[in-house]
Amino acid sequence: MSQPSIPNHGCTCGHCVGGWLSARMVYQLGRQAEAVFAYANPEEHMNVDPSAVAMLPYSDYLPRSLFRQTLHPGFYWGYMAVFLSIFDIFQCLVRNLLHQQFPDWTLTADAVNAHVLANYPQAVEHFFAQGGQVVYALDAIMGMAKDESGKFDKSGRVFVRLPQCDKDYDFALVRKMAGLAANRRWGPYSIDS
Repeated sequence: MSQPSIPNHGCTCGHCVGGWLSARMVYQLGRQAEAVFAYANPEEHMNVDPSAVAMLPYSDYLPRSLFRQTLHPGFYWGYMAVFLSIFDIFQCLVRNLLHQQFPDWTLTADAVNAHVLANYPQAVEHFFAQGGQVVYALDAIMGMAKDESGKFDKSGRVFVRLPQCDKDYDFALVRKMAGLAANRRWGPYSIDS
């Protein structure tokens, strides 16, 4: 599949998905999504006390207004299912890009929402019912990947095979194109907000 003619948003490699999402950015964000599962221990959180959800991994990217209600333990597992969907999407994108195949879809809140509902509908039931949104997980991954980008190992076998681009660290563009509005406050949220 060849790269369709689309606006490139400053892409210098000619391989950015959708003209804005570089292969190396995909890899960085995918690694961050993967880190969620390395950190989240299912055994430890299997019987989550609803009052303790605020202390769980990546909860600082959830608006504090969600904690004004008693969250069902399934809320946490739904949040983790959204991270898993994002990781699934990133794995597919990296595989395609390594083989010079350009998908006709990219990472957006709508794509993640469709993927999570198609693949993990029961897992996200409480998450969505109690006000959860996929943009919270996207915000967490992008925020943490940006924070870690200076410490990121750029010598890895897969990373060095991916084309280099001026968009490799353009987190502001990725946030905008993925559906995280610039005029809205995003996480991490303080305990007081």
